[in-house]
Amino acid sequence: MDRRSGLWRRKSREKSSAESESSDSVSSYSERLSDEQGVFRSSPTESSPNHVHSPKISSINEGKDGHETVKSLTEKLSAALLDVAAKEHLVKQHAKVTEEAISGWESAEAEVAALKQLLETSSLKNSVLEEKVNHLDEALRECVRQLRKSREEQEQKVQDADTKARESESSRFELEIEIKELHLQLEAVKKLSFITTDKSLYSRLESLEKENKCLKTELLAQSEQLRVCMLERDLSTQAAESASKQHLESIKKVAKLESECRRLRSIEFRKSTGFQSTVILSGVFPEQEILNSWASAGVSECDQFKQEKTCSRDITGLTEIDLMDDFLEMERLAATPEVESDRDFVQEKSQKNEIEDLQLQVAELEKKIQEVEYEKGQLKLILAETSNQLEISCNQLALAGDEVVELQRHIELANESKEAAMAEAFGLEGKRKETELQLEMARSEILRLSKEVEGLQGKLNDKTLSTELEEKIEMLETRRKDLQSQLNSAVMQTEELREQVSILEEKLEEESTICAAYLGKAEENEVKKEELEIQLISVKSRLEEERSVSAKLADRAKIAEAAKISSESQLELARSEAGRLNTEVRHLQAKIEEEATLSAEYSAKCRVLEDELSRRKKCAELLDATKGAVKFNKEKELAEAAGKLAECQKTIASLGRQLKSLTNIDEFVFEADNPRSDGFLPYFSFPDSKTLHSNGSSGDSDWTQPPLSSSASVLPGFGRLLSRSRSSDHVETPRL
Repeated sequence: MDRRSGLWRRKSREKSSAESESSDSVSSYSERLSDEQGVFRSSPTESSPNHVHSPKISSINEGKDGHETVKSLTEKLSAALLDVAAKEHLVKQHAKVTEEAISGWESAEAEVAALKQLLETSSLKNSVLEEKVNHLDEALRECVRQLRKSREEQEQKVQDADTKARESESSRFELEIEIKELHLQLEAVKKLSFITTDKSLYSRLESLEKENKCLKTELLAQSEQLRVCMLERDLSTQAAESASKQHLESIKKVAKLESECRRLRSIEFRKSTGFQSTVILSGVFPEQEILNSWASAGVSECDQFKQEKTCSRDITGLTEIDLMDDFLEMERLAATPEVESDRDFVQEKSQKNEIEDLQLQVAELEKKIQEVEYEKGQLKLILAETSNQLEISCNQLALAGDEVVELQRHIELANESKEAAMAEAFGLEGKRKETELQLEMARSEILRLSKEVEGLQGKLNDKTLSTELEEKIEMLETRRKDLQSQLNSAVMQTEELREQVSILEEKLEEESTICAAYLGKAEENEVKKEELEIQLISVKSRLEEERSVSAKLADRAKIAEAAKISSESQLELARSEAGRLNTEVRHLQAKIEEEATLSAEYSAKCRVLEDELSRRKKCAELLDATKGAVKFNKEKELAEAAGKLAECQKTIASLGRQLKSLTNIDEFVFEADNPRSDGFLPYFSFPDSKTLHSNGSSGDSDWTQPPLSSSASVLPGFGRLLSRSRSSDHVETPRL
């Protein structure tokens, strides 16, 4: 919007400027016309006094002026038209500029949108990179911690190295003392030779000796630093190797632990699925089979009772055997669920024990994982410390290289000074040769003069010498003495120069040997530097590999943490389900207690009915013994008793179903008291209380679930009742 407003402002400014230019041009044009008209008007007035007496000439002049004004006006009109065309062209150009500005603004908006998208993507990438950098920083911090711990272990080695360094320092001090003694001796010799030698040479020699001392001290320091660097490098390489070994061992341990975790998870998953399937099968299908068996038993009993009414009374023994078999089958079927429930209970116990063992193994694995993570952190610390040591050693190597370069420069300077001293020595030798030549010339002159003196002495012996000859002789003697003194001084100087040259040659030889040793040490340092660079490259590659491995370990640790979080969430869900199931179990226990009270009431009613049946049977026997005419009434009573017996059989079937449900409920309550170790309870399908009441309401609306003890007491009572009724029928058959 700001760009649009700016563009429209520019357009409005350009339009206003164009309008102002057009108005200025129009105003200037109107001013020009008015000026020309004024001139045109004033010209006849001005010319009138000059041409009062020539009207023809004035008319001719007026016609010419009119033509000229017309021409000027046409020219001005053409110029105005050209200005208008130019302004229209400018307006078109401004319109084109505005269109181009709008198109440029739209393209700029598109570019801005693209740039915004690029900024968003770059911000996302930056966030991802920052996260990675944070993770890497954390990993490096852990590596630094591990390396600090490794430094504590390496302190003993450093102490040993310190002891060795102290011994070397003691030996170095002894050597320095010897060197000082030698220097004192040299200074004494120099003091003796200072009288005869030049001051410039002595100062140069002192400077060279000082430089040699400095170079020696620097070389000793560099050698010590290189030795320390080598020791630190060896220690760092050993620490890096130990850290890499520990890192590989930790990786192997983590891999083993992950494989064990996967195996245990698969075993636990299989066992949990198998256990649920067994529980479902053992909880659903046996109930259906038992209910079907009870139903078939009840149907068979009803059929047998009907057949007893229609069949003759000769087969009463067979029917009694069939009924007893049916009751035995019913008791066997009632006992089989208990066996199956015992088996299920044993299986559940074994599975619970296995699950507890698995949980213990999982806890041990978690402890191992924590130990491995701790070891990994230590390894990261060790790696960080080794990296710091490597950086320090690299810096020290760089400093050593700089110092080696400086030493080489000092050696070059020493060589230059040595060359200068050699040149000076050669110059001194040239001077010595010149002095020797002068001495030889002086000797030859002395011999010549001595010969002349001898000749003169011979002449003096022959002739008397004049005073001039004596003066000449004196002059010659004085000259001879001067020459002898010069010869003596020259001889002394040559001897001193020879001594100095020998001393300088010895010093040059020593310096050459020292320079050769320095060059050898420098070459050794360069070789060591190359070796250290190669080792640094290898260590850097190892560090990169270890960083990649640490990143992989961090990813694996994240995956393990995610799996741990998921397992914890599953445990929380299982605990919530266990709590819910506990509440349901309590509710079911309350229902069981209510049904137990109802079953006690029903058992009391059953006993009352048994008493009534026994009493009626006794009454029927008494009536049969006393009266034969009451047989019809007895048959009616027997029919009623048979109807009641059928109702009792129905109630027995319903009681059997309820007993089965009660056994399942007892098993469920026992398992609720002993829950599984993993937090889950086995699944059991309970019949609804409404279905139980509906099954029991066919005989009597008040009959519901009896307890297991009451059913055990009811079944033999009904058996005795049936046997007695059959025996009474069997006794009464011959009377008929």
